[in-house]
Amino acid sequence: MEQTPKIDITEKRKQFLRIYDTEMRKELHIPTLLATLETLSKVLNNIINNPDQEKFRKIPVTSKMFQINVIDKKGGKSLILACGFVRRTIEDKDYWVFPQKAGDIDILKLACSEVVDKRRLEIQEQNELEKRRDELEKIENAKRAEKAKRDFQEDRANFSEKVEMTGGVKDSVAIEIVDRNERVERMRGPPPGGNLGGPPPPATGHVLGGDDEE
Repeated sequence: MEQTPKIDITEKRKQFLRIYDTEMRKELHIPTLLATLETLSKVLNNIINNPDQEKFRKIPVTSKMFQINVIDKKGGKSLILACGFVRRTIEDKDYWVFPQKAGDIDILKLACSEVVDKRRLEIQEQNELEKRRDELEKIENAKRAEKAKRDFQEDRANFSEKVEMTGGVKDSVAIEIVDRNERVERMRGPPPGGNLGGPPPPATGHVLGGDDEE
């Protein structure tokens, strides 16, 4: 296993954060950024969890998913180069290779903890919160729509009842008269000793709401 100079963790962390802040987050839309981080997470964690397996340290340049989600995206190529990946030709085929060097796994762990996995989880959590908010908003909208429907049906029923009370006349003046009669009856209350369900007193000929003559 090759030996590498001691890594300056502070500077490497700054480099990863700079790539993320100035390239990836600035230039990529959230769904695209999330796809890039998810692909990087899979690649880097495969190497971290299986450091001695060469198949995880070589990614064919012809890999469409890696090409589309990482290499072609702003900051993706910069990040894997900062992690230590190099492009090599092996047996006439081109690969992105992570060399097996002492200490390099720590770089991948740092990249995941500071950018790849950390930001991926933040975006996923934010997406979940927005999804729940959208679901709650849909529920509230459905409730408001149902209430509006009930109110409309009640208004229509009240209108039909008033039309029937005016002898089928739909004129707004006739309906207003019914409304005024109802208000007057409520203000008067039941006649002394009278039956609450009895017929209203005979009309006096005065304007509704006026004083009755002796």
